[in-house]
Amino acid sequence: MQELERKDSLKAIRQGKEFNVGLDKPPEEMMEEAEFVQALTDLTFSPVEDITEASGMEFMDVGDLVELRTIGGNSELGIFIQPPLEKNGNFLFLTETGRLKTWLTTGMVFTIPKFAPVESAELLRKYLAQLSDESVMVDPPRQLTKPLTDKIREFHTKSLTVFSKKLPILETLYDRFSHPTETRLLTTFEAAKAIFPDGYTNHQVYAVHLALMDDPRHFIADMSRYHKKSAQFEVRSREHLEILNKVTGWLRRQSVTLATGKVVKQHTDVIQSFARKAAALVDKSREFRGDQLLLFRPAEAVPMKEFAWDENDKAIIQFLKFALDKYWFQQSPVAALYPQILKATGKYKEEWRLDMDLLFIFLMEIGVYRPWENNYRFSPRYPLPYHGVSGEADMLANKVAEVNRDVETTWQKLGFKDKVASIREDINEPIYAIDDASAEEIDDGISFTPISDAESWVHVHVANPTAFLQPDHWITEMAKNKVSTLYLPEKTFPMIPRGLVDYGFGLRTGSPTLTISVRLDTKTGEINDYKIRYGIAKNLKRVTYSQFNKILGFQAPKGFSLVVNPPRDAAGNVIEPNEESPEVPLDESEVKVFTQLRAIALALKKKRVAAGSMSFINLGFRISVNDHPHDPQSENQVHINPDFPVLYKGLPTLTFTRDMGPTPAHETVAEFMLLGGTVASHFLSKHKIPAPYRGHSLSPRKGTEHIWENILLPKRNELGLIDKSIIREHFTVLGSSSLSPTPLSHRLLGLNVDLETGIGGYIKATSPLRRYLDMVVHFQIEKVIMNLAAGLPANTNLPYSEQYLARELPITMNMERRIRSIQQSSEKFWVWKLIRWGTLESRIVPAREHLMPKTYHMELTSKNEWPSPGMGMLQEFCVPMKFWFISEEIWKEAEWGSIGEVIVDESLWSRIKVNMRWQRNAPKAEAAA
Repeated sequence: MQELERKDSLKAIRQGKEFNVGLDKPPEEMMEEAEFVQALTDLTFSPVEDITEASGMEFMDVGDLVELRTIGGNSELGIFIQPPLEKNGNFLFLTETGRLKTWLTTGMVFTIPKFAPVESAELLRKYLAQLSDESVMVDPPRQLTKPLTDKIREFHTKSLTVFSKKLPILETLYDRFSHPTETRLLTTFEAAKAIFPDGYTNHQVYAVHLALMDDPRHFIADMSRYHKKSAQFEVRSREHLEILNKVTGWLRRQSVTLATGKVVKQHTDVIQSFARKAAALVDKSREFRGDQLLLFRPAEAVPMKEFAWDENDKAIIQFLKFALDKYWFQQSPVAALYPQILKATGKYKEEWRLDMDLLFIFLMEIGVYRPWENNYRFSPRYPLPYHGVSGEADMLANKVAEVNRDVETTWQKLGFKDKVASIREDINEPIYAIDDASAEEIDDGISFTPISDAESWVHVHVANPTAFLQPDHWITEMAKNKVSTLYLPEKTFPMIPRGLVDYGFGLRTGSPTLTISVRLDTKTGEINDYKIRYGIAKNLKRVTYSQFNKILGFQAPKGFSLVVNPPRDAAGNVIEPNEESPEVPLDESEVKVFTQLRAIALALKKKRVAAGSMSFINLGFRISVNDHPHDPQSENQVHINPDFPVLYKGLPTLTFTRDMGPTPAHETVAEFMLLGGTVASHFLSKHKIPAPYRGHSLSPRKGTEHIWENILLPKRNELGLIDKSIIREHFTVLGSSSLSPTPLSHRLLGLNVDLETGIGGYIKATSPLRRYLDMVVHFQIEKVIMNLAAGLPANTNLPYSEQYLARELPITMNMERRIRSIQQSSEKFWVWKLIRWGTLESRIVPAREHLMPKTYHMELTSKNEWPSPGMGMLQEFCVPMKFWFISEEIWKEAEWGSIGEVIVDESLWSRIKVNMRWQRNAPKAEAAA
C-alpha cells in the first residue's frame, strides 16, 4: 500500500494530475479555496492588476518547513521539495518519517521560510526527477533524506518540549486576550510575544501555534488559505463561551437521558421545549413556501410574535450559529452536538445529512434568518452592522446613522476645516467623472489641457477627504478597520459615511481635489513633467461609460442578461427597469477631448507593454438583489430580530448581467488611474517617503525568467494581450503581489523601480473614498507638500513611519483579500440562487419557460480521479462550480482547460449550492467559439 501511494504520488507530480494525500476527498469549499484553483479563477475573471492580489497566490522556496494539516486537526511537518506543475494544485513535501506527500495549499497553515539547507533539498528533488515510475522505491534513499528528517525531528521535539513546559502559561492566553462581549482577533506572534516577552525562536512560535490550534473552544483559526498569511485566530468572547458551555451541558445531559432512559441530575427540558417550538415554526414556514407558484411574488415579512424567544431559546440559537463556523483544521467543539437539536424537531429525516447546509436551512425555517440569507455576511472577522455579530459594529453604525441624518450640522459639530485651503487653486476646465450611471462614490475625474500637437497635460482629479481629517480621527480609524467599501449584490457597506461623501468629501462641482497633473508626449506616452497640487473643481460633469463608448464609435456587445422574479404592477405586468441616466450635453470641442484621451491612453498602454506589461481579456458580471421592488429608494436590510421569529412569503428580485469584456471607455479610465498611481509613487519615492507601494514579482522557481521573456512576452499583441490558454500552461511563473513601505516593481503592469535611484513603482491613490490605503497615500502626500512649502525636509513628522507600515501592511493586505473573498463568495451564492429560482420559475410561471438556458458551458479547472467530482468555471455565469462526469469515457477525454456542455444536476442539487453534470466534451471549434 505504501509503495502504491508513493508511485501514485510521483506519477501525479510528473503528469500534473490531482493527487490528495491526507485530505480524504476535500470538500468543495476546500477545492475552491486552494490557492491554485482560486488564482486560476482570478486569471479568467479579475482585472489583471488584481489577479495575484485576489488569490493570495504565493510560492514557497525549496527547503521551507510547512505544517500540513488534515480536516479535523491532525498535523505533521514537511519540507517543501517541489512546486506544482502547470496542471496541478498540489505541492510535494518530505515528511518527518522520510515519506513523500503531496498536499493542497489549503492544508498548509504554518510556514518557516529557509528552514532546511537548499542544497540537501535540491539533491532530493533532482533524484526524484530522474526516477521512472517502474523503479520507484518505497522510500527515497536514507542518505538523501536523513539531513532533512533529522532537522525536522529536532525542531518538532524542541517545540513539543516548549509546549509541555509552558502549558500552564499558554492556558492563560484566553483570559489575557478575551473580551466580555466582543470577538477579538489574535495572531500567533502576538500570543508568542505575550509568552516570551524577551523574544522568541521559531520552535517557540510553533509551540504557541499548536496550543492555539488545539483549543478551538477558545480560539478559532482563520479559515483555509488565509491562515498561513495572517496567523490569525478569533478569540471567542466570554459571553459566547458561557453560552457554548451552557448549551453543551444541556445537550450532553439530554443525550445521556435518551440513551439510558434515566433523567440525569440537573437535566432540564430546555432542548425539547425549543424543539417543539421550532417544529411548529418549520411547519408554518413550509406552509408559507409550499406553493411554488406563490413564491414568485414580492417578498413579505410575517412576524411570529406568538413564538417569542425566551432566554434559553436565544442561547440555543446562538449555539447553533457557533456551529456554522468552519473548523476545517481544528476539532469543532459543536459538530457532534448540533444534530441532536435537528433530530429533536422530528422534521428532518434520518437519512438526510445533518450538516451545516441543513443547519443553516433550519435557522431559516424557524425565522432566525430569511429564506434567502447570504451566510457570508456573518463573519466575526469582518463584522457588519446589525447582523447580530458585533455590538461594537452596531454602535459605530448608529454613530454613522446620526452623521447621515443631519450632515450639515454634523459637519459643523465635527469642526471640519480644509487644512490646505490656502494653497488650493480653482480648476475651471471641465472635469469628466466617468463611471457607471449607478455609481455612488464619485472619487475621480479627468481633464485635458493641450499644449501642442506633440504634448498635452492630462489631469487626474481625486476626491480629497483627508484634507478634513487627521490620521487618528474616528472616521479615519473606522476606514482603517473596514479597509475598503464592501460591495455585495444585496447592499453596499461604505467605508466612509455616505452623507459626508455626498456633502463634502466626494467629487462634485465646488468640491476640493488632489490633482495629479502629467505633461505627456501624446505619441509615445512618455512623462515629460508632472505636478501634484490641491484644487477646487469648478465644473464637474458626470459621463457614463456608455456615452464615452458612443463618442468613440464603439458598440459594446450585449451580454447575457436575465431577471428572476421581476417586480410587477397591480395588474401583474412586469415593471421594466429604468433606462440609464440621460447623457450630459457635450460640445464639439469636448467630444474631441474624449478621442484625444483615448489616443493618449493607448500610447500609455503601449509604453507599459514595452516595459513588460501583460494582460488578457477578462469576463465579469453584475448581480443585484432587491427585496423591496416597489420602493426603489429603500435599501436592502438584514432583518435579525432577537426577540421573535420572522417568516417570509415570496422572493426578492434577482438581476444578472454578464459583461462581454472591457470596453475602450473602461480601458481608458483605468489607464489614467494607473497613470495617477504611477506619478504618486514617483513623487513619494523621489522624496524617500514610506507608503503602501504595490508590487508584483515572478515566481522564484528556476526557469521562470526564461519562460517569461522567451515564451510569454513574445506571445502578446501590441497592447499586451495574451491568450489565457497560453498563460494557463505556464501559470505558476506569475508569482505573487505584495505591499511594501518601500518602492517595488510591478512586473504584470510594466511599472518598474529604477535600481540605482529607487524611484518609480506603483501605488493606488485615486479612490480615497473607498480604499483606506489610498487615504494613507493622501496623508503622506499632504505632509510632504506642506513640508516642502515650509522649507522643511520632505520626511519631517510624517503621519506614517516605515516601521509602522511594515507592521500594518501585511494585515491590511490580508483584509483586502478577505473582502474580495466575501464579495466573490456572495456573488457566487446569489448565482446559485439565480440558477435554482430561475430553473423553477421557467417551469411553473406562465410565459417564463425560456428564462434559463437548457444547457451551460463549463471550463475544466480541476480534474480528480474517476468518479470523484471536479471543479470548473461556469461560463454563462462566471462562477466556479462542482460537477460530475456522466461517464468514465467522457472523464478520460476531458483535459484541464477543456470546455464541456453541462446541465443542472437536480439529483445532486444540494440545499444551498448548485452542482452540475458534465454531459459531453465540446469539440475544439465549438469551445473556441
